Amino acid sequence: MSSEARSVILPSGKLIICERLIQTDAKIVNWHDAPHFSAYHRCCYRGPSGPRTDPHPYHPARGMENRTARYRPRKELLGQRTDLSTLQRLIRQLVIHHDGANSSAECFHILHDERGLSVHFLIDTDGTIYQTLDLADVAFHAQFVNGSSLGIELCNRGIVSLPCDAEHKSHREPRDVTIHGHPYRMWSYTDAQYDSLFRLTVALARVLPELPLRYPSNQGPIYSKLLEPERFSGILGHYHVSAEKWDPGCFDFPRLLGLVTGTGRESRPARATGERADSLPLGLARAEELSPHGGLFPVGQCGKELVWHGGLHVQRRAGEAVPALLQGQVCAARLSRRDGPFGSTNFVLTKHRLSGRFGDAVFFILYYHLEAALVVERAPPFWQRAQARLGALATLPGLEVWFPEVDLLVGEHVGNVGVAGPRGAHVAQLHIEVLAPNEVAERLFPGRFAQKDCGGQAPRCLDPAILASFSSVSPSLHRLPDSQRDSRLLGLRRLAVRFRSEWLLLGEDEFDRGLRSTALYRGATTEARQAVYCEQVLPSVWLDQRVAQRVGLPVDGVVWHYHPVEFLTALDELHREAHRSPDTTAERDDRAAAGPAQDGASGDEGYASEEDRADFVLGAGDELSTEELASGYPSHWLR
Repeated sequence: MSSEARSVILPSGKLIICERLIQTDAKIVNWHDAPHFSAYHRCCYRGPSGPRTDPHPYHPARGMENRTARYRPRKELLGQRTDLSTLQRLIRQLVIHHDGANSSAECFHILHDERGLSVHFLIDTDGTIYQTLDLADVAFHAQFVNGSSLGIELCNRGIVSLPCDAEHKSHREPRDVTIHGHPYRMWSYTDAQYDSLFRLTVALARVLPELPLRYPSNQGPIYSKLLEPERFSGILGHYHVSAEKWDPGCFDFPRLLGLVTGTGRESRPARATGERADSLPLGLARAEELSPHGGLFPVGQCGKELVWHGGLHVQRRAGEAVPALLQGQVCAARLSRRDGPFGSTNFVLTKHRLSGRFGDAVFFILYYHLEAALVVERAPPFWQRAQARLGALATLPGLEVWFPEVDLLVGEHVGNVGVAGPRGAHVAQLHIEVLAPNEVAERLFPGRFAQKDCGGQAPRCLDPAILASFSSVSPSLHRLPDSQRDSRLLGLRRLAVRFRSEWLLLGEDEFDRGLRSTALYRGATTEARQAVYCEQVLPSVWLDQRVAQRVGLPVDGVVWHYHPVEFLTALDELHREAHRSPDTTAERDDRAAAGPAQDGASGDEGYASEEDRADFVLGAGDELSTEELASGYPSHWLR
């Protein structure tokens, strides 16, 4: 496929795991986006001289001669392709290859049509990532570790002396490397490939807890086969698995880990002043604090008064899909209301529990101002489809709050962006809020956040220190360089503040007393204050005693609030640190290969195991276990 043809395929960024769509910031084109990259196709796409429909590969790797499937289901899932929890326990390795081809399209053709092999991902010269299989299925790429790994092919012609097209060569430099004691001179990998692999690795590590961010080392990278590669958990090269393979050659493992962990010599490109500073899948932007529709945390302007504001407004396109920021559970939601005079009052509340060395920590993320699911023609979020299979949601009369109790993965579809703002001046936006029943920041990130307990203050902020910090933020802040702006805002971003939630249902009398204490409404009529309560307050609130008890929040609505960008950034750093393992002494197999190894474009060994060749074939291979016999293999598993 020419570069011109490849350019028309726009990456969706959606990763497919156990039939779930996970939104990432990687340049992923999955097989639904590009069906001609589907490893599920049971025939050849083309042959040596043109289109071909034969079911079998025409130059098969050993054992692939009679197979029509270029993959196999993971037998541990026992036919349950949506069993994410089991898959998360299985996957603990990434195996990196170079493909020996000029493009990922050429590589896929060689694997699928010619050899009868597969990988989960191919990364082209320009960084485009092609996903060919659901991670629930085993690809044929690295022999006896296939069942515990994911395979990634990086486009690279390999040996410099081989014919190479101009586009491929223009982005690379020759590199010398010694693998298994044999020297090779090969092309380097592109910056775009390293960046894409970094983003893909981070996305995978977020949903695969048994995949540590490390590579085989012994005071430095190991460039030979490991003694027991099946026992290693982390990121491997094909040569770590097989002495007959030298791919991915000069791939720079320290560079990748430096990008992933943020500790190496490589870092993400510097951002220009005013450019969006992204953090985690949603791309939360600190620049939103400067927007007239965003407001500052933990207070916002309401006329001449400063009122508590537990979150941050993120400007997005109306109807844009909102991905989950963290893995958790949808514990409460309202997506049934049409927009009112002040916009959308729909929301999703997700609950998150961390455990381990820090002990238990429970917090929530609120996605507010979502589009009404009942009035739009869009694919419903995953959790809505899941709850439909589980039965009807519990509903609270009046508040219209649902309790789906459906698990959600990071990057999955939460809902769609709605609108909010003054009457007649709605703006597409999303309110993001991080809250917790008990203070969790000091336990998770010691010393990073300053705690401020303001008790039941609501709705006005009366704390002199916070008011002073807010007043120091100048209207010209947006004209300052990033470093100065960040310095001015850091004090507010790193506050952990306890106050009564703005979403708490208050009685009309209690609300009216608070409203009369403000300068704006001190002289207003009773009818005007009642209008504020009926039009702005009642449609917005969702937290009362019933909701609080159901989801695990204090019944008085007094909760801890955290700046969403700062909290999630700190959590992301904690996650990467937890996944990064120190250099470990990996045992090498010091038996040197008899001769130069092969790359991924040739050879019959090092791809499919005996299990891959024989599994799920009636009358061939090992006998089925008692459990397998009892469960039965679905017919589509059998060739």
